[in-house]
Amino acid sequence: MAPTKVLKTDWVEGECAYYLYLNAPSMLPGDTIKPRLRDGQAVVVLTTFIEPDSTHDEEVLPMFLVRFPDGYECELWPEEMVGA
Repeated sequence: MAPTKVLKTDWVEGECAYYLYLNAPSMLPGDTIKPRLRDGQAVVVLTTFIEPDSTHDEEVLPMFLVRFPDGYECELWPEEMVGA
């Protein structure tokens, strides 16, 4: 069954989701962190960023540090994730 596209901004640590490449914001030139090959893969939320810090401005929040099945970790926006 295909994932349902529901925008969720309150993912919690340990929760599972699916990564959707087509929902990713415009990527910067040379950004290969979130390639199309990972589209549809399950991810596990490791950390939720909801407060500004030294690497996250308020404008980009919330963001989520996730891990793919192969161990690769990166940060995603809510638009890039759907419920598992």
